[in-house]
Amino acid sequence: MKPAAAIFLNEIKIELRSLQGLVASGMISLVLLFALRFTLSSEDIDQAQLAPGILWSAVIFSGMSLLSNTSIKANERGTIDFMRMIPVSKSTIFFGKVLGNSFLLLIEVLLIFILYSLLFTNPFGTDWDKALLALILGSLGMSIVTTIVSQLASKIPGAWMATILITIPILLFTVIEASVRAMATLSNSTLDDYNNVIMFILLYNFSFLAAGIWISEFSD
Repeated sequence: MKPAAAIFLNEIKIELRSLQGLVASGMISLVLLFALRFTLSSEDIDQAQLAPGILWSAVIFSGMSLLSNTSIKANERGTIDFMRMIPVSKSTIFFGKVLGNSFLLLIEVLLIFILYSLLFTNPFGTDWDKALLALILGSLGMSIVTTIVSQLASKIPGAWMATILITIPILLFTVIEASVRAMATLSNSTLDDYNNVIMFILLYNFSFLAAGIWISEFSD
């Protein structure tokens, strides 16, 4: 775990040194949420069904911007090639990068949730923490899948565009759909329904992580 922790700390240190990715993605989420706030009517905002879609719209656009920034900077610095020369397994490198990307995305998700709470009414009531948990778990899956695809596509021209085109469809029909459904159950279903959907998100994340570790060991 020490090599993975070292890679994680290196990823965080590089981003916090410049803050380019976090600032840019934060501005994207701010502009998007403001645009939606002043576009939707009061009746629309009061509908709890819209909240998951608004939150995930901000997470997808700003999150992909953030993760693309870290990926591009890693390729420009030759970080990936350097890491392959380190005497550690490729799965360890992958796991360290997942930790780093997930931590940065967690910061972005918390910022989005706070901005949403300030700009929109709170449709989740006292269950806001459960809504935030569903959003965080879904973003973890987003981080894992994006890390897998970006590493596989790193050698082809237009790598990040290919990453987006592959990643978003996978996420839409797995963790994002499940996360939206989990938040929707808070207003019209029982706690058991919420817990069942959360288990699906955890299963997706575990499957993605296992697949990423396996793929990283056999990738060039």
